[in-house]
Amino acid sequence: RVWCTYEIFVSLQDEVAERKYMYDVYTMYTDIDAVGITDGIVEADKRREEKKLYSHQWVGRKTEREMQFPQEFSKCALATEVQKAQASVESDRIHILNAIVSSADLNA
Repeated sequence: RVWCTYEIFVSLQDEVAERKYMYDVYTMYTDIDAVGITDGIVEADKRREEKKLYSHQWVGRKTEREMQFPQEFSKCALATEVQKAQASVESDRIHILNAIVSSADLNA
C-alpha cells in the first residue's frame, strides 16, 4: 500500500532533525517470540538471562539477536518497488509517489 510507504518516508526524512525515536522492524520468530532489527541497542541487548551485561558486550548480543531475523523478509523489503504500490484512489497514488520524489507537480 502506497500510504504505508509514504508514512515511513515522512518519518525518516532528514528534515525531521529533531526526531527522538529510532526505526525498528519486528516480526514473530516463533509462535511466542518476536525478533527485530533495531536502530541501535535495545534493553534486551543489555541483559542475558537476567544477568546485566557490560556495554562492550551489547553489540555482540545485538548481532546475535538480529541474526535470527528471517532473511527472506529483509530480501523482500529490499526488493520493494515503491512505484508499483497501490492505493484505492489512483490520484492518491500519483500524488504520494510524486511527493516522495519531491516533484514540484504532484499531478505529474
